[in-house]
Amino acid sequence: MDNDASKAFKQLKEFLTKPHVLTVPDDGETLLLYIAVTIRVVSMVLVIKCYALGQVYKVQRPVNFISEVLGYSKVRY
Repeated sequence: MDNDASKAFKQLKEFLTKPHVLTVPDDGETLLLYIAVTIRVVSMVLVIKCYALGQVYKVQRPVNFISEVLGYSKVRY
């Protein structure tokens, strides 16, 4: 069991130390848009699904990301 935990922790460390790079979509490729909204913040990420080395299923890769903290004047809209 300790070996499994050590292996999982090592994989997590490797994942967290690799920067996520934006991906360029192909023409005609389906894009997914995720939107998260709170009272003061609006965030959106545009992603594509693609195959990655070592993965059985498609993974989502970011194409673009926007996050906006709303000032007092925008919150009142």
